[in-house]
Amino acid sequence: MTRKNIKWSTWTVLAAATVLSFAARPAAAQTQVQLNGFTSTEGPALAVFGSQLFIAWTGQDQKLYSAASSDGLHFGSAVSNTSNTSIPTAAPAIAAFNGKMYLTWTGGSNYINIMSSTDGLNYSNKSLVKNPNNGATETALGTTALTVYNGRLYLAWSGTDSPHFSINVASSSDGVNFTAPFVFLLDGTYGSPYSLGLTQLNGALYVAITGGANVYRDGKTYNLNFVKLSVGAGGSLSVAQTFDNNPALGQSQSGPALAASASELAYAWLQAFYDGTQSRWIEYTQFQTFELQADGSLSANSPVRIASNTGFGSPAVAYFNSHLYYGWLGTDSSRTLNIAQAQ
Repeated sequence: MTRKNIKWSTWTVLAAATVLSFAARPAAAQTQVQLNGFTSTEGPALAVFGSQLFIAWTGQDQKLYSAASSDGLHFGSAVSNTSNTSIPTAAPAIAAFNGKMYLTWTGGSNYINIMSSTDGLNYSNKSLVKNPNNGATETALGTTALTVYNGRLYLAWSGTDSPHFSINVASSSDGVNFTAPFVFLLDGTYGSPYSLGLTQLNGALYVAITGGANVYRDGKTYNLNFVKLSVGAGGSLSVAQTFDNNPALGQSQSGPALAASASELAYAWLQAFYDGTQSRWIEYTQFQTFELQADGSLSANSPVRIASNTGFGSPAVAYFNSHLYYGWLGTDSSRTLNIAQAQ
């Protein structure tokens, strides 16, 4: 995931409390845990498999790691997939599909890789994601995204076609062989230089995007958007609606995350504000929910800040045991992963 390199300091964290005080919102009821020993170069991935919540991440050694929790907050030992490595600016993506957990990641040459696990921790059967039309291996700019709908595994990524960074979405019925991607741009012009969020709700796919034609402030912090995709026969896709540059969604310097319950869409991101006196961007963790209405539309609730926590990279969000869980990479010197029960 391409992003501006932020040098965090004690001043930055303290300034966040001051500069952002005008935007303070009621904190969500939560329990927060710092996952000591789980350190990364990028945000984590979260997914439910069986009766457990799983977290996956790229370690500081670029190896892929995963761990499991039965309560959503306290995780067992990290399991390393030592034979596989990721680019340091990308997190893996995980999703439960056809009785297995699938994990995708962006490896060497920006190739998209996929492998599966029967227990969510130990992975095998690695393969590359290829375009069936020309046999070329698909390449991603950074973090990939996964979700499942109607018997198919959907994969989304930002393309390496600079400067447009097209949005790509492909699907698979077996977790190995994927369709040629459906490719689109916001306003027909721009995609995203950041990671994507992907989920399904009520027969549609939603893609969360940081990017688009309109940039904010100094041109390095982009407006947040999400796009509703209609799903046709064989997993074919088309753009149904674009929630573009909605002021309620704000701006960010990293990719957003999406998750869905039976009637609600959760949208999580690192909100960015600019401090003109120090010429720095300050980011803090925030999420928003959209409730599904009887007519199929989404009604937005007010964004909620996750206490006073600052983060780095892209967050993760998942519904588990009737609660929304939120994971992010902290700004402490060790870059430790954190998780909170957000509601």
